Amino acid sequence: MGITIKTTSYDTSQNKFQEDERKLYSMIEEKYAQGGKFISEEKKQSIMIDVRSIVMVYRERRGQISNHIQSSSHIMITLNSALANTSKKFESNKSIRSGHVPACVSADLFGSVLWLFTPSTKMEYQRKQLLADCSVALRPSKEMMTKYVDSLIRARNADEIDEKKFLFMRAHKAVNDALMNVTKGDYARFNDQTYREVYDEIIAVADKKYADEAVAHGHTKKQLEDVEKEKNHLSKTKDELQARLDARDKAEPIESVKYVAGS
Repeated sequence: MGITIKTTSYDTSQNKFQEDERKLYSMIEEKYAQGGKFISEEKKQSIMIDVRSIVMVYRERRGQISNHIQSSSHIMITLNSALANTSKKFESNKSIRSGHVPACVSADLFGSVLWLFTPSTKMEYQRKQLLADCSVALRPSKEMMTKYVDSLIRARNADEIDEKKFLFMRAHKAVNDALMNVTKGDYARFNDQTYREVYDEIIAVADKKYADEAVAHGHTKKQLEDVEKEKNHLSKTKDELQARLDARDKAEPIESVKYVAGS
């Protein structure tokens, strides 16, 4: 998308393409006051940082203006809607023409414009994000896995399971799914015997998979047998037809053709 983040430094002695800091500061302060916000000393420092950030955008633009975000050379993006609205008002007050993209815009507006011009790309990103969120939701949390491993260690120390089973239930990739199936991600369903349920779940899934594969194999075998039968049938039919043709040829010999020479 051609977007880069630029790090700048604010030179207080520079006045080229400088904007009225005091005016912008007072407008932001007034906007906060309208919302009933208390302006503490710390907040005043924050406002000044925002003001200088906006001014730096004007300096970087070097007098250039644009009516479209896509063609704006420099923009400050913020999650602060009050700051974005004040920047828009400041821009409209300083210009006799309307419609200019202000130095500071909200992240929501910026994202919406990008989405409108690249919807397929954004939809694909959102699809992948949704899949990633679902994947995370379907995995046990770190805390639950810690409790699960602790219960395995206690069971091993008590000789309730042997070393082979301990290593299997601690490292096998099927554990995550089995643990979620047993607990549904709910801590209240977890206890010291949960590891046994997890093991039973893994075995049950494996048995079902084996049974399904056996059924599928049986179907495939039946299909192959049917194909082989059909092949044999066609071969037999071919042989029968060929035998009939051979028998007919033997029963009806071809008569010789006599040629009579003309005078």
